[in-house]
Amino acid sequence: MIARAVDILRSRGFENIRADIGELEKPSRITQKDSGVEYTPDLTALFGDGQCYFEIVGKSKKNKNRLISKWSLLSMIARMRRGSFFVMTPQGKLNYAQKLIKENNIQAEIIRM
Repeated sequence: MIARAVDILRSRGFENIRADIGELEKPSRITQKDSGVEYTPDLTALFGDGQCYFEIVGKSKKNKNRLISKWSLLSMIARMRRGSFFVMTPQGKLNYAQKLIKENNIQAEIIRM
C-alpha cells in the first residue's frame, strides 16, 4: 500500500518523499504539545515550497479518537508549513474518510488509490 502511495505522489510531482519503505527516509515524528502523544505520518513530501502530510486509510484497530487527533494535528501542521494534508483512500474506504473529515472539520484533500 505504501509503495503504491509513493508511486502516486511521484506521478503528481511531489518531491523529497519520505515513507517507511525501501530506500526512502522515514517521516519524522510529530508530538502533540498538550498531550505529549507522538504521531508519525504515513508519508511526507514537498510540493513547491510547502510540506505535505499523507495518511492512508486502512483497516486499523486504532482508537477512532486517536485517529481524529492525528489527522487534525497533521492538517494544522501542514497549513503552518504552507502545505496540505491528504488522506489517501483505497477502494472501499472513501465514505469512511469523507465522514471523519466532515464530522471533525478536518482540512484535508482526498486522493483515491
